[in-house]
Amino acid sequence: MLANGTLLQNRYLIKRPLAQGGMGAIYEAEAIHLGHAPVAVKETFFVQDWLREQFQREASMLARLRHPALPKVSDHFVEDAGQFLVMEFIPGEDLEKLLESHIEEQGTPFDWQRVVKWADRLLDALEYIHSQQPPVIHRDIKPQNLKLTPHGELFLIDFGLAKDATTPTSPGRSVHAYTPNYAPPEQLKGTGTDARTDLYSLGATLYNLLTGEIPIGANVREEVMRFGVPDPLRSVSEIKLQIPPSLSDAIARAMKLDRKDRYQNAKEMREALHQCERDYKTLIAEEKRRNAELKLRETKRLLEEERKRQEEARQRELEEKRRKEEEARVLAEQQRQEEVRKRQEEARQCELEEKRRKEEKIRRQVEKQIDQQKRLEQEQAEKSRGEEKAQLEELNFERKRKKEIERRKHPEQVTRPQSVKTSPQFNPRGRSQTAEEALESATVNPVVTEQAAEPAVHIQPAIEITQDVPNTQLMESELPTYTEPLPTQEQDKEWRVILRSQRLQLSAGVVAVLALSLFYLLWPYLKNETVSPQSQTQSTPLPTVDVTERLQYWFELENQKSLTTKHILAPDLGIKFHFKSRENGYLYLLALDQKNRLTAFLRDEPVQSGSDFVFPSNAEEWFDLSRKDIKQAHVTVLLARSRIHDFDNLVLNVGQSLSQAEAIESLKRLVGAILPITRDDMSERGITAIAVRAIADDKPLIFDIPFEYVRN
Repeated sequence: MLANGTLLQNRYLIKRPLAQGGMGAIYEAEAIHLGHAPVAVKETFFVQDWLREQFQREASMLARLRHPALPKVSDHFVEDAGQFLVMEFIPGEDLEKLLESHIEEQGTPFDWQRVVKWADRLLDALEYIHSQQPPVIHRDIKPQNLKLTPHGELFLIDFGLAKDATTPTSPGRSVHAYTPNYAPPEQLKGTGTDARTDLYSLGATLYNLLTGEIPIGANVREEVMRFGVPDPLRSVSEIKLQIPPSLSDAIARAMKLDRKDRYQNAKEMREALHQCERDYKTLIAEEKRRNAELKLRETKRLLEEERKRQEEARQRELEEKRRKEEEARVLAEQQRQEEVRKRQEEARQCELEEKRRKEEKIRRQVEKQIDQQKRLEQEQAEKSRGEEKAQLEELNFERKRKKEIERRKHPEQVTRPQSVKTSPQFNPRGRSQTAEEALESATVNPVVTEQAAEPAVHIQPAIEITQDVPNTQLMESELPTYTEPLPTQEQDKEWRVILRSQRLQLSAGVVAVLALSLFYLLWPYLKNETVSPQSQTQSTPLPTVDVTERLQYWFELENQKSLTTKHILAPDLGIKFHFKSRENGYLYLLALDQKNRLTAFLRDEPVQSGSDFVFPSNAEEWFDLSRKDIKQAHVTVLLARSRIHDFDNLVLNVGQSLSQAEAIESLKRLVGAILPITRDDMSERGITAIAVRAIADDKPLIFDIPFEYVRN
């Protein structure tokens, strides 16, 4: 064992030992003559001559080898008792130590792709040495003899057991050194080695580098398999699942016990490993292709899902848009209906206001008529009282005249009347007596004597008499001459009773006429249910008069096959009128024509009580009131008990220069139909009709049917 600092051949300075075995040692040294270049010096301990000769052959054999995976031999010399071989120094660690460190650090052996690259380099070196003439056999390939430099270059070292084809193999003259777990059966038995021996050792080395396990020795495998048990050596892919099966099969073939079953040379095994790489690359490419297809399918699926989501979002957006449009349409329809309702309400309010105004006007007219009637009655009463007073005065004067004539004719039968106080202040009933009452109460009380043939007459004057009047003051020549006899007392009383009864009858007749006129005028407005509460509270309560139903009417709409009582129409629809009269008569229908003239569309049509009268009667005809320039229209209906003669000329005369409202009012005045009417919608009671009510008499019934056109 050389000490550090030993100088050999004055050229090689020993620095430190690298490895030591039973047959020699290896040192790291410097070649002084080469500028202190690092070299490896191998020393052998052989003392036998044949061993020395074998070492010398190894030196000469290695000196002619030139391969990137093999160290270069530069010198061989003998000094003292030892032989030395100088070769290229390979820095780094052997694979055995690196494998232990890798497993300790990462918990797993080397990656199989890295190991295959190393195997390719080694097989290339084996193919090189096996192709030498004669071939060189290493015979000790194992992880310890594989050194990896810091740059990643792998070298096959320690050719101490190498031999060539010229190496003698005489018994007892061959070196039988080997590593049992990496040696094939022929090397263990000493039956001779060849290139296939190195392939077995390389396969065992790859097995260890890939699995981290030392392979079972060949002798153990043969012993076990001799008893019919399968080979106990597990496959590489069974131990490490990540290793491709083709690589596992290649290593298993290289480690076959029978050399005939192994690869026959390094080139064949190298091609097998290349095929494993190609298969793996193909597998990887296929895997990548499958992954790409899967990724493409996944991408298509994601795109399809995205498209579906976008479609669903678009559908939701369209649905939301349709919903908003529907809500807007419904809101617009509601607003339109609200506007229609407001217009109807305004029309109803206007109608109610118009009715209230008419009622107020009628009430004022009735009050005016009542006041006029009262004044007329008072004037009539004043006139009656004046006439009665004049008649009484004339009667008293006539009585006085007749009495004076009697007194002058029969002065002996007439006694002087007693003084009777008849002053207006005298009133036995506690009130003053008027002059009229005094005249009415004046009586003649004659004083009858026993000798008188006729009863004496006592006249009570209409004025107060305070003293006696001498008979001589009344001259016969001053009194008028009358030929008629004076009425008796009974006749005078009878005349006064008749006069009072006539006055009472006259007053009762006047009151009855006024009451009947008042009831006749105010009854429809007292019975009308549509009068507003304000008008009911403001108007003076009046007596009610019985009304009766005169007529019912309803409508039939075109293209809708329905009956209704509503007065709201679409401008493009025609209507049919249905009338049911409670009395026999004649029906007339008036409206404005296209020239805005009042026209009778229905003339002299007899109707029967209780029957349904339809106009137009033709099933294919419809009545059209719509015009583009109007939003409202109305039709006037006239029902008369008897035919109205010359009705067309009557309508023509009243409709030439007047509006429809004025023309209808003129027509009403002409036919004498001034009766107010009321309408009652009976649809709430299950009857599709509007009942028209008025005072039951024989006057014609005239009323208007208003229509409102709803335009979209």
